[in-house]
Amino acid sequence: MKLEDIVYGKYEIVGGVVNVDGSVDLSNKNLKRIPFKFGIVTGNFYCNDNLLITLKGSPKEVGGLFACHYNQLTTLEGSPKIVKGSFDCSHNQLTTLERGPKKVGLYIDCRDNPIMKKILG
Repeated sequence: MKLEDIVYGKYEIVGGVVNVDGSVDLSNKNLKRIPFKFGIVTGNFYCNDNLLITLKGSPKEVGGLFACHYNQLTTLEGSPKIVKGSFDCSHNQLTTLERGPKKVGLYIDCRDNPIMKKILG
């Protein structure tokens, strides 16, 4: 997989970390992990509809939507610290919401996860 195939905009690599002025689309690629280490992505970051078991490698900050729905995640460890848009972690296997983003600009969607059944009854 090449960065040119998944980055929509410009990118630079600094110390092994990929910063993107634009968006990243890793959706529907049968990935078990994110193949690059991202720093800041000014647009959206899509890693939904995969087989991800970890969010390690995710950007530290996302300027738009962060979509990791429909994966096999049990934890949010490795998720962005700041998401200026929305954070969608629905349809996973999450047993905790700890280690998720510290700040989300719009909304968080975490429906259809075991933790929500525990919280909501």
